[in-house]
Amino acid sequence: MRYVFLALMLLSTAFSVASKEVTDNQKDMLSNMLWDDLTTYLDGGQSMFSDDWSSVATPWVSDQAIGIRYSHGAVSADDFYGNRMIFIQGHYLSAQNWIGDSYRVQMALVVAIVAKSESAFLQDATNGSMVKMACKTAGKEYQYVYVDHCQAQKFAMAELVTREVAVVLSRKSKKDKDAIAIAVMADKKIAADDPCRATFGGCIDDIRSLVH
Repeated sequence: MRYVFLALMLLSTAFSVASKEVTDNQKDMLSNMLWDDLTTYLDGGQSMFSDDWSSVATPWVSDQAIGIRYSHGAVSADDFYGNRMIFIQGHYLSAQNWIGDSYRVQMALVVAIVAKSESAFLQDATNGSMVKMACKTAGKEYQYVYVDHCQAQKFAMAELVTREVAVVLSRKSKKDKDAIAIAVMADKKIAADDPCRATFGGCIDDIRSLVH
C-alpha cells in the first residue's frame, strides 16, 4: 500500500529516531498499535505481527476445543501448546479453594488454577457464564485438562505487548521498521489534542491519509 511504500522510503530516518530518541509518546502509540494487532490475532484475523504472536500465544480457544485436542493425544497437545500463553474462553461452572492460596476454576473440559491475587476477573462469574482468561501451561490429568498461572486477559495482553515493544525497537526487520516509521510519522504529524494519539488503531485511516 502507498502508506507502507512511503514508510519504507523514510526507514533510515525513522529507525534512527525510533532507536535513539524514542519518546514516551512514540512508545505509547506503538503500544496501542501492537495492542490492536494482538487483539486482531487473538480474534483470528490477519495481523501484521502474527509470526511473533503465534510463537508466544494462541488465538482464543474454547475449553471444549482444548479438551478435544487432548483427547486425540496428550503428547501432541502438549507439543502444540508448548510454552505459549493459552487464551481460553469457556463456561464457568464453579470455583473452589485450592493449594497455594489459589482457586480451582471448573469449566466443562478444563480446570484452571488461578491465584487468588489474580482472581478479580472472576468476581462476577456465575454458573454457566462465559469467562475469558490467559494461562501459561497445560496438561492432561484424569478426565480434565489442567491449566495454571491463569490471569485476566488484559494483564496477559499487556505483558505480551510490553515484550513486543522491546522486540520491535531492538530489531531491524522490514515489518518492524514499517511499524516504527508509521508510529514516528504519526507522532510528528498528529496534533497533541487529537484523539488519534490515544487510539492509534481506531484512527488508522487518518494515519494512512497523512502519509500518502
